[in-house]
Amino acid sequence: MLKLLSNRICFLLPVILLFVTLVIFAAGENGDPPKIKVLIVEGVTNHAWEKRLNIVRAILEKDGSFEVEVTVTPTAAGDAAWDSWRPAFSDYDVVISGYNNLGGLPSWPQEVKDSFASFVHGGGGFYAFHEANNSFVEWPQYNQIIGLGWRDRNFGKAITVNADGSLNEIAAGAGENTGHGARQDVLVTKRGNHPIHAGLPATWMVADIEVYRYARGPAENLTVLSYASDRDGTRFPIDWTVEYGLGRTYASSYCHVWGDVAEPPGARCAAFQTIFVRAMKWLAKRDPGSAAPGDFPTPTAISLRDYEEGISGLDSVPGVGPFNNGKLPTKPTPVSSVAVNRAFPNLAWDSPIQVTPFPDSSDLLIAETDGRLFRVPDDDTTQSRTLVLDIRDRAWYYNWNNGDNTTKHGGMQTIALHPRFGKGEAKDFIYIYYLHNENDASSSDAPYYNRLSRFTWDVARAGFDPGSELVMINQY
Repeated sequence: MLKLLSNRICFLLPVILLFVTLVIFAAGENGDPPKIKVLIVEGVTNHAWEKRLNIVRAILEKDGSFEVEVTVTPTAAGDAAWDSWRPAFSDYDVVISGYNNLGGLPSWPQEVKDSFASFVHGGGGFYAFHEANNSFVEWPQYNQIIGLGWRDRNFGKAITVNADGSLNEIAAGAGENTGHGARQDVLVTKRGNHPIHAGLPATWMVADIEVYRYARGPAENLTVLSYASDRDGTRFPIDWTVEYGLGRTYASSYCHVWGDVAEPPGARCAAFQTIFVRAMKWLAKRDPGSAAPGDFPTPTAISLRDYEEGISGLDSVPGVGPFNNGKLPTKPTPVSSVAVNRAFPNLAWDSPIQVTPFPDSSDLLIAETDGRLFRVPDDDTTQSRTLVLDIRDRAWYYNWNNGDNTTKHGGMQTIALHPRFGKGEAKDFIYIYYLHNENDASSSDAPYYNRLSRFTWDVARAGFDPGSELVMINQY
């Protein structure tokens, strides 16, 4: 019989904990400024956006000034999901996009375009990440927002830089189409002392960067922050800002990420990481700081940070106790009585072990010790449930001491969903701790294994794929 407390707090078991909950207090608790709210837009590009997303979120998490959310677009032009994809840009301080529809890939719906342009014009910040300046050639406001992009030679102006830092405007039709040579380590020269570059040396080496030749566009209200020489010695902008209405844009060719490069040097570059965080703060109209980090590259050598440092699936840890304004109580408040009611009386259960909410729905996940996982509407009158995972073939579920199969031991012990499950980030995982024996029978002999495994959600089957198991711990 399945019994739950009326407030759904149930099944507190002495099992191995999968995750340690870190406690943080709400922003502003100690007089600190509120977190900068960031929305990352990904989904369509010719680069490895999923890999880059982890990199970007890790860098922002490490700084600690940002609260990050992600929206992932549909990928096909005819996808019905476009009808409901409506990011609330105005809820954020800064939008980062690596979206690139160059080559006939789908554009955004007009309603979304209008919303985005209004967001920036009204004072929002936009970080055009690497290939984002390739995108939306057909969208006039976007071209104004980014200033320069990957365009045909007849599209608009290009900019080159003289040895003294002064600029040359190359008219439409002159020069070349936008392009770049091979990625390489290049010497970048600062132009002026923009707040994003304040306190940085006059020149520095950048790792594994593409120098964009003849990026083109309206180039209105545009400030070139730095430049570098390309293969023929011509100097081109490396990063620039645009004032669009009351808003700000930052664009550069920093941080190229391909999927086949395990630890992209351009992402590990200390110059990129420093300038990225500073640019994000400037876009949010915060002080970007002026102290150069100790590992900032010199004019003669690049500086690479450890790729593993800060890489994680979370950008921040949710505050504890939202029901209590983010504060832990100073002392316990025990209740005088507890009412225990039978839940889901119309469903038959064997030995349920855990209940957890199913993300972005009103459903629950209920784990049975025997190795089954059900998705159930959070309604005590329901008469239906959906089996979303069955690992009875590997979850050992008998009492090996007395052979009494009605005395349930072992099996599935606890479950935990990835914190980014259902966010469109290819992290639709569930982690399951269970007892395993290769001979799944009541008479099985040792060895028995405590196993922690990861399973992946399969959209087509509307459940977790038993064949996707990744054994993470198999402890005798």
